[in-house]
This record gives sequence, structure tokens and C-alpha cells, in this order.
Amino acid sequence: MKKKVTLDSIEKRGFTSYEEEVAYVHKQMQDGLLTPMKSSATNDRYPPLYLKYWMTKEEKQDYSDELNHLHYALDPTYYLSHQKEYEKVRSFVLALQQYLSRPHQRGRISAREGAYEIFGYEKVFDENKHLLAHLGLSLEDLDFYETVEPIAYYTNGLFQNALIVENSSPYFTIRDLLLHHQTTFLGESFDTIIYGAGHRIESTLKEAKLSFLPYDLEKCRFYYCGDIDYEGLSIFDNARKLLPMKPFDAMYRLMLEHATNRKLTLMKEKQTQPSDDVYTCFAPDLRSRMQEVLKSGYYIPQEMINRRDLEDAS
Repeated sequence: MKKKVTLDSIEKRGFTSYEEEVAYVHKQMQDGLLTPMKSSATNDRYPPLYLKYWMTKEEKQDYSDELNHLHYALDPTYYLSHQKEYEKVRSFVLALQQYLSRPHQRGRISAREGAYEIFGYEKVFDENKHLLAHLGLSLEDLDFYETVEPIAYYTNGLFQNALIVENSSPYFTIRDLLLHHQTTFLGESFDTIIYGAGHRIESTLKEAKLSFLPYDLEKCRFYYCGDIDYEGLSIFDNARKLLPMKPFDAMYRLMLEHATNRKLTLMKEKQTQPSDDVYTCFAPDLRSRMQEVLKSGYYIPQEMINRRDLEDAS
């Protein structure tokens, strides 16, 4: 069976020069492994190569010798037995080998800065999560550190009672009310509002001490409120394992009350499921009502509550 391949995918084999790439493509054509798609354009180099080819028979290449001669810091064990995977990341591994083999400046830099220095593309580690682990390395071994997305939050300076919300609308509403000196919301006092931004809160909380400098997190009580759907509960479930927090029951309760006799929207399919014990975090009356909504296939967004509810009920 013929398979369509692009020149871009061929280039990922990690050629050291354009001449080497041309020689490889011409050899594959001579051996009947590649047939150019003459309806496709050519690149703008000399000699030109077609941008698309038919692969009539897939070449099986043994990289064992190459792998066994990698830099001593790179463990070849995994890729020796997964050479199809190696072929996909070969150009990255060879670039990493070159980086380790040459003198380079020491001193900690971020993972994306390091990726750009090594590969010329800053997101290599983001898009190839297991690349280093499969070579027996970590970011720390390279003197790189991970970064997290900056988090949006507002505090009146105390940072003792913080509410994390999943969506941007309640974040801006509550922030504005705090700026207007309202500190009680649905019977609970808050001095800080944090925008969780969906699942982004999880990466933020992994570096919580850095994200919320200079505040002492151990002196703060954290509460959470998000959409009532499987994804929203999954976000809370993961967040509470990274930082002690409670659900803001009063807000969830008001969302459920507003949803009564309202036409709800169907939940998106294939949502991440929370662990079963997440429901035990909620008051018993909330637990049963939330599960009833979820089992029906509908969801309740945070936007079910608006500014008037928070002002009137405070």
C-alpha cells in the first residue's frame, strides 16, 4: 500500500546538510522506495526536491550503532528497543548530543530558553514530553527549570481567604466588587480572588509558592468554585491534591437553585472524569443534587450566577 510522505517529514531524519538530504532522497527513489508526486511543487533550493512523495515500501533502518555511540549522558536503552519512536525524535536527540558535546555557558535557564538554544525551537520539550525521560535525563540534569503560565489574581493585601474560580466572568465580577470594598460573598469573607483558567490552575499550583509570592500560603484558606460538569469537578479534584482547599458550597448551592426549572445545556462529550471521592468534599445535599444533574447529561456553568446575585446576597 502506498503512503503519502512530505519533504518536511523526511527532513526530520536529522540530516547534517542539504547535500546529504538530496543524496538520501535520490537513493530512495533509485531503490524504488520513494516516487515523487509530480503534481506537487518543488522547494526553492538547488538541486530542487519535490515537496510530496509516495512511499511504496517503508524502509526499516537499524539505528543501533548510532544509539550505542551517543554522548555518555544519554541512555540509549529505551530507544534501542523502540526504534520507530526514535526515528520520529532522531533530529532532537542528535541536536541534544551536539549540545552536550560542545562547551556551553553554565547557569540555570528556563526549559523553553534551553530548548531554543539546543533545537532552535522553544517548545520541543512541551511537545515531546517524554524525550528526556526516554534518554535517562531530566530538565534539572540540563540545569533547566520549568515555568508556569502567570496567574491572574487580586488581593486587598491580606491573602488570608482566597476564592479560586474556573471562569473569567466570575473572576472579573468578584474582583470589581473587592475593588469597591465588598468583602463578603454569600455569607463568606474573602480578601483574594484567583482566576483558575480551567486546567491551567493545575500547572500554576505545582509552583504555588512562586505564583503567589510574597504571601505565606500556609496562612491562607483556599476555596474553589467551577462549572458543575465532569470537567469542572475534575479540575477541582486535581487542584485540591496540589493545594489544600474546600469547595465554596454556597456558590455551588446558588448555581443549583438557579438551575431549577431552567432549560440546561447538554454537557460536552468525552469529559475528564473526577475521582469518586471528590463528591465527599461537598455538603450531602449538594452531592446528591450535583450527581443528579450530571447523570442527566446536562451541566451548569458558573455564569448561572451574575453580579446582582453576589451583590444582593452579600
